[in-house]
Amino acid sequence: MGDPTGRRNALLRCAGWRTVSGAGWLLYDGKCGFCRGLADRWGGLAQRAGFTLAELQAEWVRERLVRDGGAADATVAPDELLLLLPDDSVLGGADALMELCRHIWWGWPLWLLSRFPGAMLPLRWLYRRVAARRHRLAVGAAP
Repeated sequence: MGDPTGRRNALLRCAGWRTVSGAGWLLYDGKCGFCRGLADRWGGLAQRAGFTLAELQAEWVRERLVRDGGAADATVAPDELLLLLPDDSVLGGADALMELCRHIWWGWPLWLLSRFPGAMLPLRWLYRRVAARRHRLAVGAAP
């Protein structure tokens, strides 16, 4: 399959992020095997939903997050997936996953449930638990 992000990142640097991604950017830790495995397996679904995948370690991502201030630390030691939206807002972790669910027909009910008061608390807790152990988990490349 090769390295699809290498060609894509070169194109993105030339085109600029706003013109390429309709729903936003799904940013993952490219140095984490678990994260790369999930990106390989589920990236096509995110792309069909209008998102573009990119590694948090990409130069343009670091520059973009540093420009926004507070998210700059995520480029040094990313501990969660980030979602960069066209309106310049940044969501992370479980909040990013729920926003992604909002754009997928079978994930929409989960997004709707997450809008109920208090529903995000257990989702954020679960996300943090998995993220803290992600380097011990292994997800193979998509067949």
